[in-house]
Parts: sequence; structure tokens; C-alpha cells
Amino acid sequence: MRTIAYIILLFSLLGGLTSCEMKKELTGGLKPGNPGEVPVDPTVTGALDLKLNLRPETDTQETKAKADVAATVDVNDFNIQIIDSTGTVVRSFDSYREYQDADELLLKEGLYTVRATWGKLYEAAFDAPYFVGDTVCRIEPGVVSSIKTDCSLQNAKVNIDYTEDFLKVFKDDYAAIVTNGVGALTLDKKEQRVAYFRSNNNIHLTINATTVKGLDVISKHKIEEARPNALYNVVLGIDMSVDSVIDQIMKPGITVDITMHDRDTVIDIEAPALPPDPDEGTGEPGEDAAITITGNGLDSPIEMTETEANANSVPVKVVIKAPAGLSKVLVKIIAPELEAILGKENPFDLVNPTEEIKTILDGVGLVRPLAGDSEYALDVTGFMGMLGGPGTYKFDVTITDSKSNNLSKTLTVIIK
Repeated sequence: MRTIAYIILLFSLLGGLTSCEMKKELTGGLKPGNPGEVPVDPTVTGALDLKLNLRPETDTQETKAKADVAATVDVNDFNIQIIDSTGTVVRSFDSYREYQDADELLLKEGLYTVRATWGKLYEAAFDAPYFVGDTVCRIEPGVVSSIKTDCSLQNAKVNIDYTEDFLKVFKDDYAAIVTNGVGALTLDKKEQRVAYFRSNNNIHLTINATTVKGLDVISKHKIEEARPNALYNVVLGIDMSVDSVIDQIMKPGITVDITMHDRDTVIDIEAPALPPDPDEGTGEPGEDAAITITGNGLDSPIEMTETEANANSVPVKVVIKAPAGLSKVLVKIIAPELEAILGKENPFDLVNPTEEIKTILDGVGLVRPLAGDSEYALDVTGFMGMLGGPGTYKFDVTITDSKSNNLSKTLTVIIK
């Protein structure tokens, strides 16, 4: 008994868990949950009375203006699971509403975890909030144990905003590639959905923009260990102090102000030096260490006929260079038929593939790179006949080198 008491005390101290806070003694035997059942002996069985509480999300005026799915979440739609001390789900309900409409929930004496969930957890996805609430409680014989489970957002939100100066200096084709190292999303001018990422990972941002004078600017930043239920509001501005004059026009740097709306913590990130312009010669030391992806289908789509696609007669290849050595080559294929074949293996890492993806890639003759390779030719010509006929298809490629630098590109194919 002393051991059980210590276990209960430990659970009561765990952050985010709520212990049983109110117990009402029962004076008689407990009624059976379903007609025809033998009345339950109150000396070995107790009842659970569950209340759910949905904790509000962290938000700003900017994100409130967007059509955020999380704002429409109803606590009555949460899935409920009752899990015993062995990890076995002993009762489940498709919704909290179903639980409320059911008969009294009777459980044998012991420790239980009540888990309430809404949504599905993705590495990175638009309009995909994931809520969870876990509560540990002890059921005692002949007692109704009343508990309250707090449910909160488990992923992190990223919102991109721009200063007026930024919008004046850069064309409206700017985009931010945001990744947590596994999943990646592109946030551009037209994107109005809310971006969600699995939390507790570093989130990397790569800003690609072109000035009104046609000069390309790339700026990279990082959010350290993104927290759950936190909104990271990223405001892009310009830094005109960069001493780089081309044709008497100042080439601006991009400044980033990242604010985490959770505990009013501000993360100040210094804007990195701009990559040198090709017209400026060999330029700064270290420029040769940058990751590059070149080839057809990047700046404009590769077009081919269905006959050419089925024959794999049009080369579809990009060359990846990473002087610091490849660490990860993450590929996500956006094509319904291939997505159905790959399933959970999409996206996949060519450097560190699973056994399942190895079999699939070997079947189409795709050569994989090794960790540490400084150059790799990604040839997806063999996939063309598998794409499913006329349509637009994309291969999102995210490169990570041994120094954790990232670069993302999208290869687009149009089959007519």
C-alpha cells in the first residue's frame, strides 16, 4: 500500500496532470452500465466523472484575422480513451458528447489515464491543430471520482508578416520556406492558412526574395526548440546598412523579428550576412560552402506529353552540391498515385532511407547519396510513367548539410 501511495504522489506532481480533486461516496451498490448486466459490487468498482476543459490558444490580431481551424474546435468532439496501468485502452468514446450521453462509467479499482484528443499530429501542415489532454486518476471502490482534463494545443504555429518597407523594396514573389527538419511548408504572399509544426524541434526559416531591381536575396534564421501551444510571429523587414552597392543601388539585407507569444518572450535573431552577388567576383570567404540545387524544372516547369512520360524519355534531373557534406536529402512527392503507393513513407530521406523506401527506390533505379557526399544528381526520370497521366506534379526537395544548413527547392513537372 505504501508503494501505491508513492506512485499516486508522483503522478500528482507531474506537470500538466490533474489528480482526482473531488470524491463523492456512494451509499449503495453501483448500477450496471447496460441492461441485463449483473449489478456491480461497489467493494471493487468505482465510477469516473469526467469534465473537459479546452485551454485557449495563443494568438495575435494578425492570426485572428486568418481562418484558423483551431478557432472552431469544439470540446464535445474530442475523442476519449480510458487507459489502465498496463497501457491497455479499457474504454473509448468517439467524442466527449458520446461519453456524456452514455451510462455511468464504471471502472475497477486502480490507476487510470484519461486521454482526450482532437485532430492528428503532423510534422508540418496547414490548418492542422492537434490537441491533447492527459489526466491520471485513481479509481477507488464505491466512490465517484471527479476529474478535470485540460486540453491544449500540442504543435507550434508560425505566422509570417512584413513591414511596409519590406513590401516597398521587394517584389511580391517573396516566400519563406519553413521546416522543422522533417516537414516543410512554403509561406508566400497568397498563403492565408495557418502553419502548424510538430513542437520541441528547431524550426528553420529560409527567406527568398527579389528586389524591385531584380537582385536576389536569401536570408536564413532559426527558432530554437519551438514550444507547444506557442505562436511564433515572424516579421520581415529590411536592413539598408549592408555595404553592397550594385549599379548604385543598395542591396538590402532582410531583418527578422521573431516573437514567441506564450510568456511574452522575445527571441532576437541577428540577420546573417547576405550571400555575395555573382557579379561581384569571388567575394567573401566561405561562399563556396553554400548548398546549391540546379537543373531543369526548378525555375519553370518541365513540360512533356503523356507518351513521353510513359517512355521516360524526357530527363528530369537536378544536381545538388553541398561542400560541407550531405546529411539529409528529404523528398516529398506531390502526386496522388505515388502518394498512395508511398503512404507514410512520403516524404522520405534519401540519405537515411527506411528499408521500405529502399525497396521502392531500387525498383525504379534511383541512385541514393551517402552521408558526407558533396555532390549528388537526383534523377527522377524513372518516376514519370508512375505519376498518373496528365496533370501537374511536384517534388519538394529539402537539403541539409553536416553543418545544419538547409536549402529547399521544388521541381515541377507538367504532363499534357
